[in-house]
Amino acid sequence: MQNFTTTSWNVQGTWNITGHTSLTKVQAELQTAYADVIALQEAEHVKSALQNIYPRNTYNLFVPKSKNNHNVIASKYPIINGREIVFPNWGQKRQLENATTVNLQMHDKTLRIYNCHFPIFRAGPALRLKQLEYIFEDNNDHTGPTIICGDLNTTIPAPGMLRAIIKAWHLEPNSDMVIHNKFLKVAEQETFSQTLTQNGFTEVLSLKTPTWSPFKTEHLELFNLKLDWFMVKGLKTQHIKLGDYVSDHKLIQVTCNIVI
Repeated sequence: MQNFTTTSWNVQGTWNITGHTSLTKVQAELQTAYADVIALQEAEHVKSALQNIYPRNTYNLFVPKSKNNHNVIASKYPIINGREIVFPNWGQKRQLENATTVNLQMHDKTLRIYNCHFPIFRAGPALRLKQLEYIFEDNNDHTGPTIICGDLNTTIPAPGMLRAIIKAWHLEPNSDMVIHNKFLKVAEQETFSQTLTQNGFTEVLSLKTPTWSPFKTEHLELFNLKLDWFMVKGLKTQHIKLGDYVSDHKLIQVTCNIVI
């Protein structure tokens, strides 16, 4: 089967403490970073921009109807079906953002892709890991290749002063430092990595690859945080590229082909 390219990117479509990225900049970047499948997070107002990015090509869009989901997927391949993943409350006072998933018809194969945006404020590793495990459980009925991507906000490093600073900054509760009845003694990224491996997935980026900068520059990647993930199952990776800081997140572009 021919290679296909997928882009995952948090486009910073809403105002937050690190600012906002205009539709003009988002559109210009996506025109440059051509991809067959596009998964965007924080993309409240991107639908009209996507429809005008490639006038000669037609992209099939899945734009969630829920006001609590801003994870958009566009694909050159037919979308067989799409839906939203609604996470349980898990005793949280805040509502978790829904994830988006679609099945794509790629010749004789069906590719499933999950586009996610996990919480960062007043939420910690235990909650985010529950969300990831919930995605894995949802995927159990799918026998074809799968991509799980998005801004998973894995902020917590190994125990120490840096953890204390980041935890306080994001108001991450003490209860969320306990996973499966054990205090988290490693970086959150390591726990995620162990869990995805146990579920047959591979993360395409190094756990030490920073993908976020509040100042939109590689010179100030605060805390060197890897917040964005691109996990694959049943796919062979051919090429991986990170974009520049157009928004406060780097764009991840992965070229791969199906092996199952």
